[in-house]
Amino acid sequence: MLRVQHGLIINESVETVFPTLADFEAEPRWQPAVLETKLDPAGPVHIGTKTIQKRKFGGRTITTIGEIVEYEPNRRIVSRSTPENPPPAFETIYEVEPVQEGTHVTYTIELRGPGLFNLIAPLMKGSLTKDIKTRFATLKTILETRHSLSER
Repeated sequence: MLRVQHGLIINESVETVFPTLADFEAEPRWQPAVLETKLDPAGPVHIGTKTIQKRKFGGRTITTIGEIVEYEPNRRIVSRSTPENPPPAFETIYEVEPVQEGTHVTYTIELRGPGLFNLIAPLMKGSLTKDIKTRFATLKTILETRHSLSER
């Protein structure tokens, strides 16, 4: 298993930050590795919504399929890989809470895979951690400078 957790404070309200995190189709604007995210069914995210995401990974384009299993507005989103998702299986958690400076965001990802994955997981941790820090730094800049994700 590989687990990475990252936290940061964004100097904006929970009511600004949470909807941005819940807008999975806007992820390519702040996550460099994400090429496209589609929702099934289309529309607002809720428990049961599937996320079909194309992303760059190791020089290839891969598709991951997740399902929203927990959704608490302005608090928490949990997504888990579906059975049709290629290995490794994943779980991602976005948690937000108001703090004096704005919003504390915690992002956690866990990846689990069969045999070979367990051997390479420690090698992946550094690059995954760097990617996560980069994407959230980008999101922080976008939100704090009040650029809309739809402007790009």
